[in-house]
Order: sequence, then structure tokens, then C-alpha cells
Amino acid sequence: STGHTFRPIPCLVNGRPVADNGCAYTTAARSWKACAASGCHASEAVAQSVFTSGRNTLKSLADVVWRDVNGNTTIDAFPVDSGYLPKVKLNQPAAFTYTDATITPAEGAEFNARTVGEGLYANGDKSIGVHNPFLARALLQANIQELLATYAFLPSPPADVRRLLAEPLPGTSKTNAIRRIVSR
Repeated sequence: STGHTFRPIPCLVNGRPVADNGCAYTTAARSWKACAASGCHASEAVAQSVFTSGRNTLKSLADVVWRDVNGNTTIDAFPVDSGYLPKVKLNQPAAFTYTDATITPAEGAEFNARTVGEGLYANGDKSIGVHNPFLARALLQANIQELLATYAFLPSPPADVRRLLAEPLPGTSKTNAIRRIVSR
């Protein structure tokens, strides 16, 4: 090891960065020094805490859009997979017509979930939202709003996600219009 792997939070073995990126996202398993030394966070523990909070928020939102229960990176109709997209696939499969020039709300939500949702696509963002957490969250929030407005058979999201959706969009003072939809 030369001491650098071009990973912002590399896995460590005996205090040295290694190429393997499969370790836990904890201060014991990874180095968060770059996050603290850059002045973005007061300490490595704070950086890890902020990362974990953002990761959990994106996971909650992405799981509402699509949870790949069987791990095959394909949207399977509910109940094989869970979330809104598998329910759309079950009730309105034509919403996933990839051969025309129209991008349906379901197709757009699939694209965003694959891009910022963890483990849904091999070539996704892979930063787990760190590159632009506000955009990642806003995209998934907007997708949930649009899916609920378009496909009336979808249930209201879980209470923890409804709370997220009712907050102002990250980086703005504008509230998300989801309040009107989830109150039905």
C-alpha cells in the first residue's frame, strides 16, 4: 500500500488503505480523515454520522420506489419485489414500454432509483448519495410524488417517508407538494 487508493473513505487493514471496498461504513473499518481534514466535518465521527444519516434517508426513499427483494436487478411484479414500481408492473405493465419515445413516470422513477438507490444497478452512482445528497433525495421525493399522482392504486408511503416528504426539499425553502397526495 502506498497510502492512497483514490477512494474518499477507503477500507483499512492495519491502518492502511486497501483496494477492497467491501468493509463496513464505520470509523473503525474506514478512514474518514479526508472528510474531516477538508473542513467539511468537525471530526471523522461526525462525517461517518452524516454519511449514515444520508444513506438511511436515501434507502428509505428508494425502498418506497423499488426494493429488489430477490436481488436480480430487474423490477419484478409485486409480490416478488416490493415498492411502487413492482405494484405498477403488476397493475399497469404498459407503464414499462421501453421501445417508444415516451418516458412514463414509472420509467423515470426506475432510472432515478437505479442511479442513486444502493445496489439497484451495477453502474449506479456508487457514492451512496455523497456526490450530491440533496439532488439524490429531491429526485426520489419527486418520483414518489409523481408516482402517487399518476397511479391512483398506489398506497400512501410509510409514516417515516411521509415525514421526509412533508419537509422542505433539501437545499430549498419550498415544501414538497406531496402533502396533498398522501392525505387522500
